[in-house]
Amino acid sequence: MWTSAQRKKLQESAKEHKAVIVLGCDSATETVRDSVKPNGCKVIEGMKTSGIMNAKLKFHLPCNVSFEACKIIPIS
Repeated sequence: MWTSAQRKKLQESAKEHKAVIVLGCDSATETVRDSVKPNGCKVIEGMKTSGIMNAKLKFHLPCNVSFEACKIIPIS
């Protein structure tokens, strides 16, 4: 769900490199792959998706956000 401006910015930044590492889901990896394809830049998956995290967000003053009751829902 990147804007065309974000994809263009990544493409410009990747021109200076031989490879990029994606720390995100499979969809993020595909977005990066499509964005840097014109550069011939190699895309390296930095992590594998094992599921979707389900958690309750908790806000603590002054500006702390934490997760409670976390569990990973496997992707079938």
